[in-house]
Amino acid sequence: MSDTIFWHNLSSKKTIKTLKSNQNSGLANKEVLTRQKKYGLNQLPQPKKFSSLLLLLSQLQSPLICILFLAVAVSFSLGHRIDAIFILIVVLIIAIFFIYRQYILLQSNNELERQVKLKTKELKEINDNLEIKIKDAIQQNSKKDKLLFSQSKMAAMGEMIGNIAHQWR
Repeated sequence: MSDTIFWHNLSSKKTIKTLKSNQNSGLANKEVLTRQKKYGLNQLPQPKKFSSLLLLLSQLQSPLICILFLAVAVSFSLGHRIDAIFILIVVLIIAIFFIYRQYILLQSNNELERQVKLKTKELKEINDNLEIKIKDAIQQNSKKDKLLFSQSKMAAMGEMIGNIAHQWR
């Protein structure tokens, strides 16, 4: 039997237990750093970059394009040079169109990856500063609570002094 875990088959409780995590708070920052050192960052591998020539060759491997090239060869061999040139021009236009579309998709993908990296950086900064902000807010609330408590004591003492003064009259 292999050690492969099929995570999609596990319940959430079993997954959390297996990963030694906490459902409410997740992993501690120290544990995150330890696991990143051990397993690396939680990232998908980067796709290979394609050159325009490789994109052109990948478009020319299509079965339909191969049939059209066969039609070009047959047309040339039968002496229909104009038909062959026309088919060849159509194939090249289609290939150029698909290369252009692929280029646009790659550019869009690169822009989206850049935006994801930017947002991830912003979220990490917010997360890092959140703990500090929470501690500061707790300290401020604690000071306000102490001030309110002392003010309520003073008000109660003032009321008692007022009652005593009223009794002396």
